[in-house]
Amino acid sequence: MTDRLAGQNTVGLIHYDPDMVDGYFLFFPDQQGTVFLVNACGQLVHSWPDTVSVPGNSVRLGANGTLLRTYVDEAGGNPFFTAGGNGEHLQLKAWDNTVLWDHTISSATECMHHDVELMPNGNMLAIVWELKTAQEAWDAGRDTVGYGFSTLWPEKIVELEPIGPDSAHVVWEWHVWDHLVQDFNPNAANHGVVAEHPELVDINAVYTQNINPDWLHINSVDYNPALDQILLSVPFLHEVWVIDHSTTTLEAAGHTGGNSGRGGDLLYRWGNPGIYDQGGPADRDLYFNHAATWVGPGLDPNDPDVGKIMVFNNRVGPDFSAVDIFTPPVDANGNYTYVPGTAFGPLDRDTRYMTANPPDLYSPGQGSGQKLPNGNVLAASGRQGWMVQLQPDSTQAWSYVVPMQDGIPVDQGTVLQSNTIIFQAEWIGPNDPRLQGQVLDPIGHIETQPNVQFCVLNVGTTQPATDGRPLVIVADGARLAVEVAGAMHALVVDATGRTVAREQLVAGRNELRTAHLRPGTYTLVPLSTGARPVRFALVEP
Repeated sequence: MTDRLAGQNTVGLIHYDPDMVDGYFLFFPDQQGTVFLVNACGQLVHSWPDTVSVPGNSVRLGANGTLLRTYVDEAGGNPFFTAGGNGEHLQLKAWDNTVLWDHTISSATECMHHDVELMPNGNMLAIVWELKTAQEAWDAGRDTVGYGFSTLWPEKIVELEPIGPDSAHVVWEWHVWDHLVQDFNPNAANHGVVAEHPELVDINAVYTQNINPDWLHINSVDYNPALDQILLSVPFLHEVWVIDHSTTTLEAAGHTGGNSGRGGDLLYRWGNPGIYDQGGPADRDLYFNHAATWVGPGLDPNDPDVGKIMVFNNRVGPDFSAVDIFTPPVDANGNYTYVPGTAFGPLDRDTRYMTANPPDLYSPGQGSGQKLPNGNVLAASGRQGWMVQLQPDSTQAWSYVVPMQDGIPVDQGTVLQSNTIIFQAEWIGPNDPRLQGQVLDPIGHIETQPNVQFCVLNVGTTQPATDGRPLVIVADGARLAVEVAGAMHALVVDATGRTVAREQLVAGRNELRTAHLRPGTYTLVPLSTGARPVRFALVEP
């Protein structure tokens, strides 16, 4: 297969080449309520339609194709918490779009926002604003002089166990309000030297000026079951935090307990040491960051980046974004290392993914990154409504623009006047167990008047190996022997239904080269009436 660049395509699939990673892409465009799953050719393979809501903001695919999405009623959001990312509702849907559970966290005193995380036990973690009065903030050492607001919105993280059709049991929770320090009010119980307490959060650390009730704006939550830890992105402080989930709720409110022995205090933080008085502007690494995640799911356990942290660094330059990977330092027991009087390490990132022309990738807000099995990274540039696979050398291996204007599908060829925002995007491998047993045949495109010839698919080649058809095993680099009665053309189609090669077959025996293909399952599809497809698996020798 040669590189393909659709010069006439302005939306949907823009570019793909042999160095892309096949699979599916899950995303939830803004200004409408439907969640989409497309294949590597940009064809729609499934959706979860909704016409009465808008994103609130994230979406996750669970076991058996179950979907967890957050949403806001189209008629409006929570009037008490009006900052960006307002979420309100969590909803579980079956693959067939049946609503299984619908729970609301939205009132005058709290509001779910931005992100949720599905846990292996079926529970979920949610980010929730909780209201504090200006008096409560003052009592906790906040300098409220000139503040101008009557409330402050710190966050809590709650673990929810779904109950019935719309209820939930809070099985665990953590409040940043329990882990504060400040050097403004000597009469407050949490008064101390900020630089001596990096495990605590300075209540007077602010984004720009002391004029925003949305103090921290935590915008992502990730869970590591092996560590039993939670990773948070805190963009208004330009940091990421790690906290212990092995605690009880009581321990999470204090400073002891859990696997770490440190209760709910911060185990690790990185990105902006000036926030805890251990650095200045030159020591800063993160700029309004989003989507902090541990690298690992879907990768070979031996991948050198597994266990590291990835983050979408939105404003790393004045007009460009990047996806960064860094390694938190740990000791022999797996505890995060810290030298008192210094900043948390590392001194610098390990890897940065960005476009060859840096301003091509720029999302001042929203966005995500995901390491792929071949070393590429899927970058979702949220404000651009753009998903792109970036190689380490900045080459673009795959590119897709959400084909919508103001949440409405547009014709192929439309020059968008504004992009439809996506909060994040997720790559899902063709053999991901969450998709097992689901029909993933292409059913069209999101865009209208699509360019159907750009990336040719053969409908009906995505059945699982248990369908009874013979499977020929071919060693990687060997040739596939095929015998046909007459001359004909044939397509080689991969497991996602994408055409990766075209072959000219002659009457009699043919030996087809496979060296240009990656290990995986393929189908040779003869373009002749009556000829039967041949399925073959290319394996490592």
